[in-house]
Order: sequence, then structure tokens, then C-alpha cells
Amino acid sequence: MPDFPKFNAEEFRRLNSADRVALCRLLAEQTKGLARAARPGHRAGYLKVAREWLKLAEEIQRAQKREQ
Repeated sequence: MPDFPKFNAEEFRRLNSADRVALCRLLAEQTKGLARAARPGHRAGYLKVAREWLKLAEEIQRAQKREQ
């Protein structure tokens, strides 16, 4: 099995809120790039994942504002 890149939840948890938001947005943009290069049957799936990264970024940002 190839050495796949891994999402590390522990590292994500240690990030401050602003960095989590930035990472989520970066991952959304990268996923949109995958959608542009994907086969037509896979594009919708990639775009859905990108939307979920953006949604998570917004949720983290809202929680951060409530905590201030």
C-alpha cells in the first residue's frame, strides 16, 4: 500500500482557531482543484467535500466569535 498523506487529528486539535480556519479553507481550495481535474462522475463528490471544509471553517469562526 502506498504511503498516503494522512490527516492528523491531534495536530489539527493543537492548532488555534484561526489556523484551523485557514487550514480548512486551504483544504477546500485543494479539493476544488481536484474537482476541476476529476472525471465528470466524481466532480460532484469533490465539490461536496470542498463545501464541507468551508462549512467547518465557518463553524469554527462562529464559535471563536462567541468565545470572545
